[in-house]
Amino acid sequence: MQTCPSCGFTQNRDGARFCSNCAAPLTAPSSVVCPRCGAQNLPGARFCSNCANALTSAPVAAPAMTGLLAPNALLQSRYIITRKLGQGGMGAIYQAQDARLQGKLWAVKEMSNAQLGDPAERANAVAAFQREAQLLATLDHANLPKVTDFFEEGGKQYLVMDFVDGQTLEQVVAATPGFLPEPTVLAWAEQLCDVLEYLHTRQPPIIFRDLKPANIMLTREGKIKLIDFGIARLFKVGKTKDTAAYGTMGYAAPEQFGTGQTDARSDIYSLGVTLHFLLTKYDPALSPFNLPPVRNINPLVSPQTDVVITRATKGGVGERFQWTRDFKQALYQMPTMPAQPPHPSPPAMPVPTSPPQPPKQPTTPPGMILIPTGEFVIGSTGGEEDERPQHTIYLDAFYIDRCPVTNAEYKRFVDATGYQMPEHWKDGRIPPDKYNHPVVYVSWENAAAYAQWIGKRLPTEAEWEKAARGTDARRYPWGNDFDRDRCNTQDAHSHGTTPVNKYSPQGYSPYGAADMVGNVWEWCADWYDENYYHHSSQKNPTGAASGTERVLRGGAWNSTENSARASYRAHDSPHNRDRLVGFRCAKSA
Repeated sequence: MQTCPSCGFTQNRDGARFCSNCAAPLTAPSSVVCPRCGAQNLPGARFCSNCANALTSAPVAAPAMTGLLAPNALLQSRYIITRKLGQGGMGAIYQAQDARLQGKLWAVKEMSNAQLGDPAERANAVAAFQREAQLLATLDHANLPKVTDFFEEGGKQYLVMDFVDGQTLEQVVAATPGFLPEPTVLAWAEQLCDVLEYLHTRQPPIIFRDLKPANIMLTREGKIKLIDFGIARLFKVGKTKDTAAYGTMGYAAPEQFGTGQTDARSDIYSLGVTLHFLLTKYDPALSPFNLPPVRNINPLVSPQTDVVITRATKGGVGERFQWTRDFKQALYQMPTMPAQPPHPSPPAMPVPTSPPQPPKQPTTPPGMILIPTGEFVIGSTGGEEDERPQHTIYLDAFYIDRCPVTNAEYKRFVDATGYQMPEHWKDGRIPPDKYNHPVVYVSWENAAAYAQWIGKRLPTEAEWEKAARGTDARRYPWGNDFDRDRCNTQDAHSHGTTPVNKYSPQGYSPYGAADMVGNVWEWCADWYDENYYHHSSQKNPTGAASGTERVLRGGAWNSTENSARASYRAHDSPHNRDRLVGFRCAKSA
């Protein structure tokens, strides 16, 4: 028997060229090795599938049985093929237009078993494909593509589902310089917890079993979609182990490799590994079942999130979170919900009773940093008139977002509240490749509404300045000399916003705040008063009592080194929405 290198399935017959579970190619002993690039090719191949080099003395190979539908091909007198989206060993997926519903796009999954020589192998492949169709057809959730049709044509099986316009999280990570912001990842985690909870509470429960970044799509609207249910299964009470091993090495839980039956806790393990990868870019296949702590790789991640992921990826099922709602609650430190009838625990793996725990000490909220109590110097001696006089003030401790609020984070607010979306989101969609850029075209009222919705507030300008420059009156977050390689300003020639955290850690403030200067101007809570420093409070100043404009701080991507100084004060009408203006949030400690 051969083991599939993609999904780990161990029951492939000797000599099989494709996995009967996931259709991935299996490396056969007789594979042809390309003399130019070293890639392995199927027996009989005339040209290298990687570099197109001619392969010497290779007989003509049989053509692929899937992926051959040309544009404008018609299926079932309804689905008009527009382009091929992907190709596997025995399957392909296409984008198709609906001949009956104008403008409607579908994803059409094609599968053929013609390349499998063993009759049992062919039957297993078709059964797995039909099982996926029947399973998905019964589901209805915002984070799942809806299956609408299933048919056979020309000796091939076809599955029709919602077309998901976006990228996989694997592609998003690959295209992102540096690390993804923790708040962005946690926003995705919330959606993943919700959809897994939905699957796990079906009757009988549905276990996904192959959760990984490559099977998670991020739409242009910022919504998560689970894709590829090829190895999902129904939980069967009374079974002590699965019939066969399934899953992707590194992401799959230990019990998926023959030690027990998979249940909700198996998906929780995979979710923990997925979040670990999104925050660290660490390939879990390098050390399966033994991941390094998140903060050892990415110290920007909060200790709370690190602890939660560590628990989710424990080797023992009883050591993990028992349900995704528990995982979600731990990530967001939500208050305990009123008692509800519990879901039945899998009988083969009883849930241990935990002893009472001591009260938890307050921890830094995810995505925020603590600015400690104490004095600092605000203003400048040689800057603009409204920055004078430079003076010392005292601030109580507070938290501030490490990064400005991103488009992806703001989208959650818009979706939840129906609030006005930024004007550059055409048709309600975040612009391509802007998910992790700071949100712009938000007024002060918009920013304040978001902050209230998420349980935070806007920072005062005194809080903002202390977070940006520390206590030594430095001109910039990193010191007194301007450095264009530490921030996105006019000298960086970016001509627009860049992903948050791009200039980290070299652009950090003394407390670890990112993007405090450049990229976007940031709204502060205060009314602007050009003479405020002459009469401001010496303790926790909150700005003028009234006014017509609100304070802006930090400069933007087109700012000069003068307006990017940490003490520079700008101002605008609280009603204005500008392409240069965003915000971050604060919270009292």
